[in-house]
Amino acid sequence: MKPEQITYELFLQTINKMQEQGEKLTVRNVIAQIGGSFGKISDFLKRFTQERAYSLLSNQADISDMLRQAVLSEIGKAVGEAKVVLEAHVKQLVAQLDESNEQIKVQERTMILLREEERLLQEQMVLAQQDIKNKEIEKDNLTQQLALLQNEKMLAVTDAEKSKLQLARADQDNSDMKEQLKELHSKIDLLTQEKFEAEKRAAVAEVQCEQFRKQQKT
Repeated sequence: MKPEQITYELFLQTINKMQEQGEKLTVRNVIAQIGGSFGKISDFLKRFTQERAYSLLSNQADISDMLRQAVLSEIGKAVGEAKVVLEAHVKQLVAQLDESNEQIKVQERTMILLREEERLLQEQMVLAQQDIKNKEIEKDNLTQQLALLQNEKMLAVTDAEKSKLQLARADQDNSDMKEQLKELHSKIDLLTQEKFEAEKRAAVAEVQCEQFRKQQKT
């Protein structure tokens, strides 16, 4: 049960049941029954002890002053003991509070360090992302260069094939020209021989013609 739900009436009902069952009335035993804080239950138990003591004194008019003083002394001792317990509890709470405050300070310093580390990591992540973009751009540039080189290689291979084909054609043309030149030389030789024979026949014919003219004159 929550501490704010613990009332003095509920406390009285609980300790009445505990007395009927013969249980000892202590702060811890009451807390075990209904819950609540140590300080609140201690206050209720002190109040109950005082009220019961005064009730006993008022109901017994014939009690002696000495007994009354003894009872009041016991009440005072109970109150003193409760005060000591409460003071010890308060000191314990103060120590716990100081320890909690120190832990909070440590956690705050840790949070500051973690935030700084997070900031550095974010900066590193931004730099890494930028580096990745640069690498991608460089990769694209290299891919384009490779494509251009492959295209140039294909063109060079094509040009080389064309050159080989042209060279083969040139060799064939050269061979054909050599053959044609050979035939031309043969024709020239034949024509030269025919010219020589024609000149020879013309010279013979001219000699014969000269002889024929001389015979006619005679």
